Amino acid sequence: MAFPSAISKIDLAMYFHSAFQNSVTVDPVLIAYGVRPSKSKTRHWQRIGAAWPHEQGSGLAVALDVVPRDGDLVLLERNADDNRRLQAKAERMAKAWPKDGA
Repeated sequence: MAFPSAISKIDLAMYFHSAFQNSVTVDPVLIAYGVRPSKSKTRHWQRIGAAWPHEQGSGLAVALDVVPRDGDLVLLERNADDNRRLQAKAERMAKAWPKDGA
């Protein structure tokens, strides 16, 4: 089974979580960002993962595409842009997913 090359581990995890999980919340509750200083003394933020409620109850399960080695890891609540991006990716993945019998 081949997946489109632009799909990351996080995108796949979100798709499977959304499509096949029957828990209270299946979408990530937090988005993980790697934050590092830049040469212009501003901070560069890059989305690197997400976090879901842990299946055992307390705590979170975090999935990262990369681990920052020269900066901080920040977890923030999702915003409207994250929700739109997650919805669009889920729709694209559903179209790319092999249909039954294919």
